Amino acid sequence: MSVKEVNVVVALHQQAMVGHIVYGKDANGQDCLLSYLAQDKPLHRQVHRHACQLFEGKKIFVTAIKPYAKTLMSDIYIPEKYQVGELSIFECDLTALDANPFFEQIHDEGRVLSLLSHHQKVQRDRRAPELTS
Repeated sequence: MSVKEVNVVVALHQQAMVGHIVYGKDANGQDCLLSYLAQDKPLHRQVHRHACQLFEGKKIFVTAIKPYAKTLMSDIYIPEKYQVGELSIFECDLTALDANPFFEQIHDEGRVLSLLSHHQKVQRDRRAPELTS
């Protein structure tokens, strides 16, 4: 995925960067949300809301390489657009994603990592009996 016209939105607090949004367009003119991050949960919510405003009504690409991340994407009904090796590319409307009750709950509670960690543990536990047989 070749991205050009990269833009960066920086969230500052007393001249210190506390969050960012990086986005651009690919070779086909498709808008790409490349990254958004913030220092803590309240700031992350603000940055997330701003990203939703920037991409309102637009499709975005989301990448996932780990099986649990791919499962999470499937669980919230985001279709896989294509796959390159182990990397899966999902395409979704950020506004629709933000309106998804499951996504909203895990995002608002900051539980994405704990859910993914739980998923990994469940997968390990399922494999454990196979390894001891």
